[in-house]
Amino acid sequence: MINFIYNCVIIGEGERMQQAGFQKQVLLVMGKRYIDRVHRGVAEYAREKGWHLTNLFGYDAGLIRSRQCDGVIASLEPNDPLTEDVLSMRRPTVDLSIAREDSDLVHLTGDNRAMGRAAARHFMDRGFRNYVWFSEGNHTAAQLRREGYENELGKHGFACQSLVVTDRFSAEKPTWASLNQWLVENLREMPEPCAVYAYNDVQAADLLSVCAAGGIRVPDEVAVLGTDNHPLICPTAAIPLSSINHDLEALGRRAAEELDRMMTGVLVEARVIEVPHRGITIRQSSDVYAINDPHLVRALRFIQTHYSLNIGVRDVVAAVEISRRPLERRFQQHLQRSIHGQLNHLRLGSVCRLLRETSSSIAVIAAASGFSTPEYLHRVFLKHMQTTPRRYRLEHAEYHD
Repeated sequence: MINFIYNCVIIGEGERMQQAGFQKQVLLVMGKRYIDRVHRGVAEYAREKGWHLTNLFGYDAGLIRSRQCDGVIASLEPNDPLTEDVLSMRRPTVDLSIAREDSDLVHLTGDNRAMGRAAARHFMDRGFRNYVWFSEGNHTAAQLRREGYENELGKHGFACQSLVVTDRFSAEKPTWASLNQWLVENLREMPEPCAVYAYNDVQAADLLSVCAAGGIRVPDEVAVLGTDNHPLICPTAAIPLSSINHDLEALGRRAAEELDRMMTGVLVEARVIEVPHRGITIRQSSDVYAINDPHLVRALRFIQTHYSLNIGVRDVVAAVEISRRPLERRFQQHLQRSIHGQLNHLRLGSVCRLLRETSSSIAVIAAASGFSTPEYLHRVFLKHMQTTPRRYRLEHAEYHD
């Protein structure tokens, strides 16, 4: 195997220390699981701290063991020779594995259960009643996303069917033709419309290809949601793919922050740190309401388009030309919430996103999210989120000054 080393001397606030000879040497080793967005998050933090960051691609035991470094960020998968070699260096190490459960290191991962819950809520908000989980395997991250998805659906009385490739083809590696046939047969047997949450965007894109080849209409017959919001997959798919924003840059940055603490002598307890996702980017693959009620669908689309304009229940009723009482009944029947509840549901989602991603004032966020005043936003937020906007921002902020 050809191995590549990419060295970058990163100048930032640590420049004085570099000149004095105290520059920290950090090794990034991701093996087969190289993810450029994680790399970017690590590199941004390294630049701020003036580290010398060495990124090792490929695997060579001698090359790894011979590296002189102060700390390591690595994807230490089980049964991978890379893991033993990195651990043998006996340097402060942060693990980015997606498959280890028993790591005695600081282990950074996405909040996989929360991603599954978000997927379930996304589909339930659109009125689906038939749900599917799709993945190629059953490693830890896949199990946790599936668990979050199924548990959230179960709380609301819905069952979930699963399509796991390794369960069906456990003794063989399927050809594309056999996999395609198996998926088409199973999807055609599902009640329509059905909602499919796929482990990641690559697998979701495969599912879109299967649907196209099998004459299955997306999203009308099968709606598809992926994870990662990959910039080269989701917007460019034949049917643009909806996806959960797995915040991989934040994961890389947080890994670097933890390593920094360890390298400065802070005693860091071995633990799993789950990095929150950043909501869902909705595209055509799931942008549909699975509700056979044109008045309700029209109301939902009106709310989706106008919730930030401080509209009220009367505006929604006027837009669909049906009296309030029957419309309220339809909201309760299909969504288990009132018209007003649906407005607040979307507005709170907007508030949470802006609190996480921006430094805007509460007044600006209230206006941008459709709340009449900051005080009203505060009351609604406290009631539904069981915390204040300020505390939520302190715990979840993702922007960096």
